[in-house]
Amino acid sequence: MTKSPNYKKFHIIAALPTTMQAFMFTCSTFEADILTFDPENKLGLRLNRKLYNQLLDRGYHFELLYSPAIEDSTKRKNLIHASHLYHSFGKSKNIIFSSGAQNHLYIRSPYDIINLYPFK
Repeated sequence: MTKSPNYKKFHIIAALPTTMQAFMFTCSTFEADILTFDPENKLGLRLNRKLYNQLLDRGYHFELLYSPAIEDSTKRKNLIHASHLYHSFGKSKNIIFSSGAQNHLYIRSPYDIINLYPFK
């Protein structure tokens, strides 16, 4: 994938691993900037403090999407669980909140987003 000409066209690369093998590859050798989390699936990828700090040292940022939390209570629980893990592992360093909205009705103002995040 890193040898693809499309990969070289972008300055910021986000990774969304869906399997444990892809997650371990992302943590060990894949050169990306953002590790994103899919709130539809619970964080079954077993992120721990060591992997979190390893990704921080490599310059990764962690993205959380807020619009799925507005859509469904299960997605909201998964998002809160992931944000709690990020906070307990590294005091919420390098966290990015983005909308990920598929519908314009799920976009919120910056003040609403500040209130969504429980670990200010």
